[in-house]
Amino acid sequence: MKNLVHLVLAFIVLSALPANVFAGDISIENAWIRTMPAGAKIAAGYLDISNLGNAADVLVSAKVENAARAEIHRMTIDGNGVMRMRAVPEGIEIAPGETVNLAPGALHLMIMGVMEPYAPGGEIEIELTFEVAGTLAAMFVVGDGPGVSNGMSMQEHSTND
Repeated sequence: MKNLVHLVLAFIVLSALPANVFAGDISIENAWIRTMPAGAKIAAGYLDISNLGNAADVLVSAKVENAARAEIHRMTIDGNGVMRMRAVPEGIEIAPGETVNLAPGALHLMIMGVMEPYAPGGEIEIELTFEVAGTLAAMFVVGDGPGVSNGMSMQEHSTND
Protein backbone atom coordinates (compact mmCIF):
# COMPACT_ATOMS: atom_id res chain seq x y z
CA MET A 1 0.00 0.00 0.00
CA LYS A 2 2.85 2.36 0.86
CA ASN A 3 4.37 1.85 -2.61
CA LEU A 4 1.03 2.62 -4.25
CA VAL A 5 0.78 5.91 -2.34
CA HIS A 6 4.32 6.85 -3.43
CA LEU A 7 3.50 5.95 -7.02
CA VAL A 8 0.34 8.09 -7.00
CA LEU A 9 2.20 11.04 -5.43
CA ALA A 10 4.98 10.75 -8.01
CA PHE A 11 2.41 10.71 -10.81
CA ILE A 12 0.72 13.84 -9.45
CA VAL A 13 4.01 15.73 -9.15
CA LEU A 14 5.24 14.69 -12.59
CA SER A 15 1.93 15.47 -14.30
CA ALA A 16 2.05 19.03 -12.93
CA LEU A 17 5.40 19.72 -14.58
CA PRO A 18 5.36 21.28 -18.06
CA ALA A 19 6.11 18.71 -20.71
CA ASN A 20 8.97 19.11 -23.15
CA VAL A 21 8.00 18.96 -26.80
CA PHE A 22 10.39 17.42 -29.32
CA ALA A 23 10.71 17.50 -33.10
CA GLY A 24 13.86 15.95 -34.50
CA ASP A 25 16.71 17.38 -32.43
CA ILE A 26 14.72 20.39 -31.22
CA SER A 27 13.30 20.56 -27.70
CA ILE A 28 10.79 23.18 -26.50
CA GLU A 29 10.50 24.01 -22.80
CA ASN A 30 9.00 26.70 -20.54
CA ALA A 31 6.49 27.93 -23.14
CA TRP A 32 4.23 30.69 -21.84
CA ILE A 33 2.20 33.67 -23.00
CA ARG A 34 1.96 36.84 -20.97
CA THR A 35 -1.50 37.55 -19.53
CA MET A 36 -3.25 39.97 -21.90
CA PRO A 37 -4.46 43.37 -20.67
CA ALA A 38 -8.19 44.05 -21.13
CA GLY A 39 -9.00 44.93 -24.74
CA ALA A 40 -5.61 43.90 -26.09
CA LYS A 41 -5.41 42.22 -29.51
CA ILE A 42 -1.68 41.48 -29.21
CA ALA A 43 0.06 38.88 -27.06
CA ALA A 44 3.67 37.85 -26.52
CA GLY A 45 4.97 34.29 -26.30
CA TYR A 46 8.16 33.10 -24.65
CA LEU A 47 9.97 29.76 -24.60
CA ASP A 48 13.32 28.00 -24.50
CA ILE A 49 14.43 26.22 -27.69
CA SER A 50 17.24 23.67 -27.36
CA ASN A 51 19.07 21.99 -30.22
CA LEU A 52 20.19 18.55 -29.06
CA GLY A 53 21.66 17.62 -32.44
CA ASN A 54 24.92 18.12 -34.33
CA ALA A 55 23.64 20.59 -36.95
CA ALA A 56 22.12 24.05 -36.69
CA ASP A 57 18.39 24.54 -37.17
CA VAL A 58 16.33 27.70 -37.65
CA LEU A 59 12.95 28.64 -36.22
CA VAL A 60 11.37 30.15 -39.34
CA SER A 61 7.74 30.77 -38.37
CA ALA A 62 4.96 30.43 -35.83
CA LYS A 63 1.22 29.99 -36.35
CA VAL A 64 -1.68 30.42 -33.93
CA GLU A 65 -5.19 29.44 -35.03
CA ASN A 66 -7.11 32.11 -33.11
CA ALA A 67 -4.93 35.05 -34.23
CA ALA A 68 -4.38 36.85 -37.53
CA ARG A 69 -0.64 36.16 -37.48
CA ALA A 70 2.39 35.40 -35.34
CA GLU A 71 5.89 36.71 -35.98
CA ILE A 72 9.31 36.27 -34.47
CA HIS A 73 10.42 39.61 -32.97
CA ARG A 74 13.47 41.11 -31.32
CA MET A 75 13.38 43.99 -28.84
CA THR A 76 16.36 46.32 -28.61
CA ILE A 77 17.14 49.57 -26.81
CA ASP A 78 19.22 52.07 -28.74
CA GLY A 79 21.88 54.42 -27.34
CA ASN A 80 19.20 57.01 -26.48
CA GLY A 81 17.17 54.52 -24.44
CA VAL A 82 14.48 54.16 -27.11
CA MET A 83 12.90 50.72 -27.17
CA ARG A 84 12.33 49.20 -30.61
CA MET A 85 10.75 45.97 -31.74
CA ARG A 86 11.35 44.50 -35.15
CA ALA A 87 10.29 41.37 -36.93
CA VAL A 88 13.05 38.82 -37.51
CA PRO A 89 12.06 37.50 -40.97
CA GLU A 90 15.23 35.42 -41.30
CA GLY A 91 14.23 33.42 -38.23
CA ILE A 92 16.28 32.39 -35.22
CA GLU A 93 19.23 30.03 -35.60
CA ILE A 94 19.70 27.47 -32.85
CA ALA A 95 23.27 26.20 -32.94
CA PRO A 96 24.05 22.54 -32.11
CA GLY A 97 24.12 21.95 -28.37
CA GLU A 98 22.75 25.45 -27.63
CA THR A 99 19.55 26.82 -26.09
CA VAL A 100 17.95 30.05 -27.28
CA ASN A 101 15.70 31.81 -24.78
CA LEU A 102 12.77 33.83 -26.06
CA ALA A 103 12.10 36.11 -23.10
CA PRO A 104 10.58 39.47 -22.18
CA GLY A 105 12.80 42.32 -23.37
CA ALA A 106 14.52 40.20 -26.03
CA LEU A 107 13.55 37.69 -28.71
CA HIS A 108 9.86 36.69 -28.48
CA LEU A 109 6.85 35.57 -30.47
CA MET A 110 4.48 38.45 -31.25
CA ILE A 111 0.91 37.22 -31.70
CA MET A 112 -1.23 39.80 -33.48
CA GLY A 113 -4.93 40.07 -34.17
CA VAL A 114 -5.94 37.84 -31.28
CA MET A 115 -9.61 37.03 -31.81
CA GLU A 116 -10.47 36.19 -28.18
CA PRO A 117 -8.31 37.23 -25.21
CA TYR A 118 -6.26 34.43 -23.71
CA ALA A 119 -7.52 33.59 -20.23
CA PRO A 120 -5.00 33.38 -17.38
CA GLY A 121 -4.27 29.73 -16.65
CA GLY A 122 -5.38 28.67 -20.12
CA GLU A 123 -3.27 26.94 -22.75
CA ILE A 124 -2.76 28.05 -26.35
CA GLU A 125 -1.34 25.78 -29.03
CA ILE A 126 1.28 27.36 -31.27
CA GLU A 127 2.76 25.62 -34.30
CA LEU A 128 6.48 26.28 -34.61
CA THR A 129 8.20 25.54 -37.92
CA PHE A 130 11.91 24.78 -38.15
CA GLU A 131 14.03 24.40 -41.32
CA VAL A 132 15.29 20.94 -40.39
CA ALA A 133 13.05 19.58 -37.63
CA GLY A 134 9.82 20.58 -39.38
CA THR A 135 6.65 21.70 -37.61
CA LEU A 136 5.73 20.92 -34.03
CA ALA A 137 2.81 21.97 -31.86
CA ALA A 138 3.68 23.36 -28.43
CA MET A 139 1.27 24.29 -25.66
CA PHE A 140 1.86 27.73 -24.15
CA VAL A 141 0.47 28.42 -20.66
CA VAL A 142 -1.11 31.86 -20.22
CA GLY A 143 0.10 33.66 -17.10
CA ASP A 144 2.67 35.87 -15.50
CA GLY A 145 5.91 33.97 -15.97
CA PRO A 146 9.38 35.09 -14.91
CA GLY A 147 10.55 38.57 -15.93
CA VAL A 148 7.08 39.82 -16.85
CA SER A 149 7.70 43.53 -16.38
CA ASN A 150 9.63 44.97 -19.31
CA GLY A 151 8.11 48.45 -19.16
CA MET A 152 6.15 48.22 -22.42
CA SER A 153 2.45 47.59 -22.68
CA MET A 154 1.13 45.40 -25.46
CA GLN A 155 -0.88 48.37 -26.82
CA GLU A 156 2.39 50.29 -27.40
CA HIS A 157 3.83 47.57 -29.59
CA SER A 158 4.15 48.45 -33.26
CA THR A 159 5.37 46.50 -36.26
CA ASN A 160 6.36 49.71 -38.02
CA ASP A 161 10.02 50.52 -38.57
